[in-house]
Amino acid sequence: MEIDPITCEYQFTEQEYIRTKILGRRLAPAYLKILFMILAFGLLGLGLKDFYWGLREGNYDFATYFSVVPGLALGIFLACRILPHRFFCSSRDFRKSHLFNRPMSVTLSEEGYKVVDDDGTSTMKWQSVTHAVESKEGFALYFPGDGKHFIWVPKHALLRQREVERSRELIRQRVRNFRLVPY
Repeated sequence: MEIDPITCEYQFTEQEYIRTKILGRRLAPAYLKILFMILAFGLLGLGLKDFYWGLREGNYDFATYFSVVPGLALGIFLACRILPHRFFCSSRDFRKSHLFNRPMSVTLSEEGYKVVDDDGTSTMKWQSVTHAVESKEGFALYFPGDGKHFIWVPKHALLRQREVERSRELIRQRVRNFRLVPY
C-alpha cells in the first residue's frame, strides 16, 4: 500500500533554532559530557591549586603565574564547551547563517525525503538517515557523519494530528534507529 507524501512547510524562526540547538546538546552521549566535565574541572582545579600554593609560598615570579595559565585556560575553555549555548551566541549564529529564516518545505514519502528551499531541491533516500529522534517539538532526521547535523521536521508545521501520526509511522518503518525522547 502506497502512502501519500506528507508535506511540511515552515520557516525556521530564531526560537525554533535555539530549541533545536538545545535538543542537539541534550542528545549528545552522556559519557562524553561527564568526561569533559571531569577533565575541565580537573584542569581548572589544578590550575587554581598551583596558583594558590604559589601565592602562599610567596612566589610572585612570572614563571609561577605562567605555569597555571594553560591549566586555567584549558579548564575554562572545556567548561564553556559543555555548558548550554547562551541565548546571545545562538541568536548571533541564527542571524549570520543564510540557511535559516526563510521558507522551507520537507516532503516525506515511501522512497525518502525531499527538502525544497531558496537554494534548490535536495532528495535523499531513507538509507541515508542514520537515526531519527522524535521530541515533543518535532522530528530530527540525522545525516551520516558527525551525528550533529539533521533535517528538522517541526510538528507545528504538519497541518493535522493525523499527519504527525503518519509521519511517525513512516519514519519508524523506514529508519532502523528511531527513538522517542521526552523533551
